[in-house]
Amino acid sequence: MNTPGTYNLALHSPYSIFYVHNSTRSCDFNTWYDQPISGTLIITRFDGIVSGTLSFKAATAACGTIEGTDGRFDVVPN
Repeated sequence: MNTPGTYNLALHSPYSIFYVHNSTRSCDFNTWYDQPISGTLIITRFDGIVSGTLSFKAATAACGTIEGTDGRFDVVPN
């Protein structure tokens, strides 16, 4: 993933989403270990700043199904 485009997170397993539910960490997961059920990452900008949106649905034994919608990011890579 190094150009703008739409990426299916379920097909790009080296990439992960980490989610923590509230500050007590009562439920957390990392898709590196917990297989995503579905998800899409859309990179809209890749020119010194990486920008885009994401949505996903994942499940773990501890958390059940978790759905992330309308995610947005702007990152300056190191």
